[in-house]
Amino acid sequence: MLPTLPCGIASEPEGWLAALPEAVLVSRDGRVAYANDAAHRLFAAAPGDRLPGRPLVSLLTADDGSEEVRGARLDGSGFSASVKSEPVSLAGEPAFLLLVRDADTERALKHRLESQRAELLALSGRLIQLQEHERRHIARELHDEIGQCLSAIRVQFAKLKRRIASADVLTLIDSAASMTERTLGSVRSLSLMLHPPQLDTLGLPAALRWHLAEQQKVHGVDIVFEAGPLDEPLPPELAIAAYRIVQESLSNSLRHARARHVTVSLHRRDNALKLAVSDDGIGFDAERIRASVDTVPTLGLLSMTERARLLGGELSVTSAPGQGTQIAARLPFPTQADHDDTPGDAGG
Repeated sequence: MLPTLPCGIASEPEGWLAALPEAVLVSRDGRVAYANDAAHRLFAAAPGDRLPGRPLVSLLTADDGSEEVRGARLDGSGFSASVKSEPVSLAGEPAFLLLVRDADTERALKHRLESQRAELLALSGRLIQLQEHERRHIARELHDEIGQCLSAIRVQFAKLKRRIASADVLTLIDSAASMTERTLGSVRSLSLMLHPPQLDTLGLPAALRWHLAEQQKVHGVDIVFEAGPLDEPLPPELAIAAYRIVQESLSNSLRHARARHVTVSLHRRDNALKLAVSDDGIGFDAERIRASVDTVPTLGLLSMTERARLLGGELSVTSAPGQGTQIAARLPFPTQADHDDTPGDAGG
């Protein structure tokens, strides 16, 4: 049985069809029986012009050999129309209800959104590239400048200690030397966290193995690392993205999830780098966390997701309260075309 439209639809401007934001036509016997305000705007009807009573073919015609429908506005301009039609009953007679959209405008809007998305993607990639460059620069400064100065101070304390006999002064020297030693260790650790030199010299697996060992020593957790054979050297952008994803995932496991056991895996499959970080922590409601943009875990997830997306990859998060968390990423190896399009390393 066909849906029945009210008999007085044309005289009911406040009806449900009139309230729709999309252009609606009701056609009966090949003529327009009803058109809402949105349809009059779409077909450029002047205040004194009305669409009802006009032949439907004067407004909509099918292009020969094409699935598209051409729309004809009353001002003489045309447009590509997207039309959805449903049979209905109007005053007991068969009719058609047509939902009409301007396909040209929709395509232009889609193209604009895609262009803006590409611009945002390029901007995001550039920001991450600059961030890595700054991290590398700061790490180098910490190691080469501050680290060397602290090492020199430590040597001077040792020389000073050999020349002073006062026990009180020696105690002060020992205390200052101890503080210098701790500061030097902190500077070195910070430098390595900002940009591990192993990543540039020994490759991703070695850099991850060092980082996981350090975190296991500091936090006292059980961390298992499983790495399959990889083609070395990895592209720099792929290696740093994988390292940062593991680094952030592990940080979440240790600081927020209170995990006691963590497994990190790294393999190459189907011309992509696949990595996963699983823990036995407290877990969380993944959907709720994604919706809470102001939380620290969410910021970390956004950063990891963005790094994967910039490489044409994907990142998934599986978690539930009391059931631990698994973060998995797939990072495709770049093609030659990708290499040609990729800007030079910001780190120089």
